[in-house]
Amino acid sequence: LRMVQYDREDLASGRVRWTDLTPAEWRPHDEHAIADLRATGIFHPFEKEYLRKDGSRVPVLLGGALLEESGNEGVAFVLDLSEQKRAERALRRSETFLAEGQRLSQTGSFSWRVATDEITWSEQLYRIYDVEIGVPVTLELIRSRVHPEDVSLIEKMKMVDQARDGGSNFEWQYRLMMPDHSIKYMHAVAHATRDEDGQLEYIAAVQDVTARQLSEDALDKARAQLTHVSRVTTLGVLTASIAHELNRSEERRVG
Repeated sequence: LRMVQYDREDLASGRVRWTDLTPAEWRPHDEHAIADLRATGIFHPFEKEYLRKDGSRVPVLLGGALLEESGNEGVAFVLDLSEQKRAERALRRSETFLAEGQRLSQTGSFSWRVATDEITWSEQLYRIYDVEIGVPVTLELIRSRVHPEDVSLIEKMKMVDQARDGGSNFEWQYRLMMPDHSIKYMHAVAHATRDEDGQLEYIAAVQDVTARQLSEDALDKARAQLTHVSRVTTLGVLTASIAHELNRSEERRVG
């Protein structure tokens, strides 16, 4: 009664009927449950909604069974799911924010369980690596995308072996060689932790910094060109100055 905002007087007067408390779209579920109850003596728990006295709705989980002594009497439970539904909505909203934030920042995330080599990627990381979402991720798949020169560097540094041996945090930069031979620049940070079984696990964030790297490269190139122009200009001024002094010395000698 508290769930649906009625009191005992409403119930005793007949103003409260469970069938009237059910929104129209949920009534077929009730009919199915009643049919199961009559056929088997029970109806398995299912979710539905009730209408409150003020017209709002309350989500519930409902289940029940007939008593063995009588085919006309039974017992049922109704569990208020309001808090659970609010938590689920908040979780979905948080996941949406996270996914959108990763998309905007060009950042993906992954976990790596070292003992089993189980790797889980976020959707954004699939997009960054240009791999079909849902394809099982393995170390071999990752290596196939890493630039050959950087694969050699990683293997030389034995980063994977170091990660397996011990709980260190990692931060590294590397390149990807895409199927069309374009290059992406990555910046990754991995944090060592323990999973629910106490096994070593890494949680990592990987950001596509290609745009930033290309901008920095262009800026470095512009600076180098500016330095070169400055040197040439300085040399030209110096040459002109020397030539001017030589001319004046020649004029004085002739005069």
